[in-house]
Amino acid sequence: MPLTHEVQEWLQEAGYEHYCFISWPHIENEYLAETAMTIRERLVGRLSDSIRKPSVFLDLTSVPGGVIWPAHLKRALCRSITMVAICVPMYFDPSHKLCGLEWAAMDVLHSRRFSRAEFKSIIPVMVRTGNVPAAVSRIQPVDMSGVITSGSYFRTNEFTRKLEEIMQRIESVADALARQNSIAGCDRFKFPKKSAFAGCATKPQPFPEWK
Repeated sequence: MPLTHEVQEWLQEAGYEHYCFISWPHIENEYLAETAMTIRERLVGRLSDSIRKPSVFLDLTSVPGGVIWPAHLKRALCRSITMVAICVPMYFDPSHKLCGLEWAAMDVLHSRRFSRAEFKSIIPVMVRTGNVPAAVSRIQPVDMSGVITSGSYFRTNEFTRKLEEIMQRIESVADALARQNSIAGCDRFKFPKKSAFAGCATKPQPFPEWK
């Protein structure tokens, strides 16, 4: 159900800026980057049906391993209502620690904002299926594995249905935040220093080329 004008205003006043934060491993693969950009573009378009100038955060800059977690990512994540995690095997790899930190941070934010909830603020989008860490397997994913088999996937009815599923989850979390008066609370939030996937043994696998 589309969010009411009252809910939209409350979210803004409560410190929320982005309806979604897109988390993805910044590997050198143009198809994965295109997947992230297309999902962002389509989500913004879909949200625009009922929301004035909706924001979906997607960072395309490459952050070298071992550096301090960038302040702009922390701010954007904390001020986001949900997080869409674009999952391929490298998302869980230790070499992409930022993905694990983003997951851990949104998981903690969800626990702070909702005392009890049968849903999560994290939405895993499985672009490549396979073994996943326990933190991921506990959440019902959106299966978009078809994106890796066809370059025309974004024009299919299946992609439209999957995007609608993501939309419904975003709207549900946003509405629940307003009903429970759960403000963003970023001024008091301490970001985790440990990846949600610490100790996860995930072997690097090549991202399949589109046919």
